[in-house]
Amino acid sequence: MTKLSVNNPSIPLDSVVLVTGANGLIGSWVAGKFLEAGYRVRGTVRSISRCAWMEPFFAERHGSGRFELVEVSDFGAAGAWDESVRGVTGVAGVAGQAGAGLVDIEAALELEFPFGRHSNLSFKI
Repeated sequence: MTKLSVNNPSIPLDSVVLVTGANGLIGSWVAGKFLEAGYRVRGTVRSISRCAWMEPFFAERHGSGRFELVEVSDFGAAGAWDESVRGVTGVAGVAGQAGAGLVDIEAALELEFPFGRHSNLSFKI
């Protein structure tokens, strides 16, 4: 497999990128691509105990200390994202609700990404 190469990146290589929903199909793929490109990844999951396999999985492929898990069990709770976003240079928001019952996409997005439009956080990407 060829290593992913990033030329003239806006986010410096070796920076920490937060990937929400890192244990999902898309989130785990995104996390792997960031690691492959030379970034460090902090991945959010709803339960670290159910996803403990991820750290050794990525360490074997990309080196120890390049991937870390952080638990965000309730996306909408006050302060739920404070520790997750501390020190990151970018955010890949790929976590989301799954299911056929999703009716109000705007409400779902607000619930899943409360640090988005109504937050004091800002990121330069």
